[in-house]
Amino acid sequence: MLKEFKSGQYNYMILSAIEVSAYKEELSTSIYRTVLTIPFYHFIHKKHASMLEDVNHGLTDFKQTPSYEDYRNVTG
Repeated sequence: MLKEFKSGQYNYMILSAIEVSAYKEELSTSIYRTVLTIPFYHFIHKKHASMLEDVNHGLTDFKQTPSYEDYRNVTG
C-alpha cells in the first residue's frame, strides 16, 4: 500500500503506530503527516479468558523490545 501511496494511486492511508514505526524511513521522504491519533483497544471475549495470561506475558515481553520503544516514540 505504501508503494501505491507514493506513486499517487492512493490519496490517503490509515496506519497504526507500529506501521508508522516500521516504515519510518519510507515515510520520511513522502508527504506523510499525522491527521488523527486514535487509541487502539482490543477486547477479549469471556470464552477466551484462559488466554489472558498468555496475552499479558506477550505484552510484557513486547515492552522489553526495541520495537516497543519505537512505538512509544511514534505515539509519545
